[in-house]
Amino acid sequence: MDVVVGKVFPEVVAEAKTPGVAQRVALVVVRVVDRVVGLDERANKGELMAYTDIAITAPDSAEEGEQVSVSAEVTNITAADLSFRVKIYAVEDIYAVPAPEELIGSFEEVIGSGVSKTYSGSFTMPAWDTTILVMVHRFVVYWDYDTHASKIVSLKTKVALPAVLGIGLGVLGIGLLATLGIVLVSQKKK
Repeated sequence: MDVVVGKVFPEVVAEAKTPGVAQRVALVVVRVVDRVVGLDERANKGELMAYTDIAITAPDSAEEGEQVSVSAEVTNITAADLSFRVKIYAVEDIYAVPAPEELIGSFEEVIGSGVSKTYSGSFTMPAWDTTILVMVHRFVVYWDYDTHASKIVSLKTKVALPAVLGIGLGVLGIGLLATLGIVLVSQKKK
């Protein structure tokens, strides 16, 4: 704790004669910050400790090769203006650590209390279902994970109807020609 306190509150460590004093002062500061952002009340109610709400807008499905637009609305639900880092990924496996090439948007800014900001990105639909993953980090005393949200974009398979119809029409065409030939032959015999 002394290392963290010394980095975040160097003036506290310089003024304090013992490490215990610096730790107590840092704990008071963290408690004040928690109260300002409204964590005490939510923690007492047993609610999650997230500082933000996330709403993802993306299509339910897309065809392979299609450009897919995605947006994430992030709302600061605390009582303070805070810095947030928002990253949007398009991942194949929600349980794997996102790879750098799966990042489709990265944003960092202060969001006011009760204010919503929308962040966008896009990707080319691969040959598999893709999960949109939005991860939010917050800065209070240091950067820390806040929350995440996800939405699946399913691969829309192309219908093979034209090929089936093409074969069907070819067979139908041969059948019609055969029928027409039989009719013509029977008319000539009369």
